[in-house]
Amino acid sequence: MSFVTRTNWVIILFTSLAILGYWQLGIGPNHLVWMDLVTFGGVIALQAALLFKLRSLYGFSLVLLYTLALIQGLKIMLSLGSLDSLLAVVSLIIHIFLIFYFIGVRGYLRSNRGRVAMGFSPDADSSQ
Repeated sequence: MSFVTRTNWVIILFTSLAILGYWQLGIGPNHLVWMDLVTFGGVIALQAALLFKLRSLYGFSLVLLYTLALIQGLKIMLSLGSLDSLLAVVSLIIHIFLIFYFIGVRGYLRSNRGRVAMGFSPDADSSQ
């Protein structure tokens, strides 16, 4: 669980820096800014659920992780036309990593170790 929380802090840091960069460059609220804002808020909500072991947000965090992965995929699709620089290619690789990371964290939370880390019994029904 510590790897997940540390990685979430890194994602929060870099997403907030991206949002700050949009603001300093004077980029208005376009679709990429909104996607970064949703990712920022979603990872903060996930981090709160993990740190405070909020059992009531367990199901929500599973859905949230898929939503965040879909948002990253949409961001990749919308930025495929601008792969003319090294920065755009690095951004593409980072977004692919984020997709695999979000789906992997969801798989971890569904496993027995993840359920125990969230305060559930390992053999309990997933309908809780």
